[in-house]
Amino acid sequence: MPKLVSPAAHNPHEPEIRMNTSELAWELAELFGELDTAQINEMLAKNVPLEALEFFASYTESFAKSEQLADSAARRLPNLMLLGYLLRVLEERLLEGDDSDADEDGAAEDEGEEGESAE
Repeated sequence: MPKLVSPAAHNPHEPEIRMNTSELAWELAELFGELDTAQINEMLAKNVPLEALEFFASYTESFAKSEQLADSAARRLPNLMLLGYLLRVLEERLLEGDDSDADEDGAAEDEGEEGESAE
């Protein structure tokens, strides 16, 4: 499994921090716990389609009933699915950032090779 680079790694003044998926999940859960309601709503509006939120609510309600889950567990299921979704979105974005960095490095190397062969 690839190591994911934290957003701080894209700042040249910050040291590069690489995390595995488990570490990233813990960081996300801690960050999510520190957000106030307005910040959570803003983050959701920017990152999660309304249809996904509606699906999580509907699916988890149905699942909780079919599995006869306690009310406290049933109320937490949508948030659990949401965190899983957000973790996947974050992983994809961090991996895309790694790919674009690699593409830029590769493009620079290719340009250098072309310049050498032309001489």
